[in-house]
Amino acid sequence: MRLLFLTKSIVKLSIETIKKFSPDLFLMDGSLLVNPGDIPKKDTTLYSDYLEVRELLKKLYKISRENECLLVGIVEDSRSSIFCNFIAENILSKIRSNKVPELKELLRRTRDTNLLYYMLEKDEATRSIDLQDGIKCFYLKTAQFDRPIRVEYIDKMEEIARIIYTISSQNKTYGVPNVLIEADQRAKLSENETNYFISLIASKLRLQNIFFLRREGRPFT
Repeated sequence: MRLLFLTKSIVKLSIETIKKFSPDLFLMDGSLLVNPGDIPKKDTTLYSDYLEVRELLKKLYKISRENECLLVGIVEDSRSSIFCNFIAENILSKIRSNKVPELKELLRRTRDTNLLYYMLEKDEATRSIDLQDGIKCFYLKTAQFDRPIRVEYIDKMEEIARIIYTISSQNKTYGVPNVLIEADQRAKLSENETNYFISLIASKLRLQNIFFLRREGRPFT
């Protein structure tokens, strides 16, 4: 519920922003699609919220096309195996070897980023893979000692790859677009603000004690 509500708010704001400013490029921190794991069952009350989010996303795609805006979603910690599945189905299936079943099983249990960390050199990208609703994706290695990021888009892969690499390759160990890092820092609550809201919520709920993870209260660093 929380994720769907958050996604709905983000997509609405994104639509308004593109309409108002007509940027050449619009980066989103996360996927341009609803994560399959977040899709509620059809017989639940949340399913209508999911359908609303899907329609909002389609509207976002349409608005970006109408405004000639490159819409891009950056997935920093992708848990997907879509590229591994692509290799298994489109490459290994054409190879005659008794090792193929074992390799397919290995790929089935492997995440894309774990495999591509070793396959890709810095500034290299995979081929594009079709997802759904006109959205495609590719993986791009922007830092020598970081896993590739997953880039979701609608069209103009080469142009997008050049831009994303340029704004993501300054650090050897963290290859995320610098504008997303800056946006995250600006949106993040300070420790004092966090403590204030925790105390406020605790008082409203009449909680006497709130226990946090022990690591959060370590007397040393």
